[in-house]
Amino acid sequence: MPGRDLPSVTLWQADKIVHFFVYVVLAVLLYIGWKKQKEFACLHRQMGYKVLVLTFGYGFAVEILQELLTADRHFDWYDALANALGGVGGVLVVWIVERR
Repeated sequence: MPGRDLPSVTLWQADKIVHFFVYVVLAVLLYIGWKKQKEFACLHRQMGYKVLVLTFGYGFAVEILQELLTADRHFDWYDALANALGGVGGVLVVWIVERR
């Protein structure tokens, strides 16, 4: 197949950047919310890891559900990766801000 006929694949499309920043916000809000609540002290232990597990799981589940439950949306590994990296980015932001 000639090179001009190959599909164009770019990793950093605008929607991947949006996925990343949405999951940064999700992770930051989860972390802050868990930190502010006083009822369940067990949530305070290793909050960053819990936020990562939750954001990774949620982002992956959303991608799977898009594949299974919609006709025009499909699972995308790059979206799942952008979601996961956004979760990591959000936790890093909170950790950096807390350490100051």
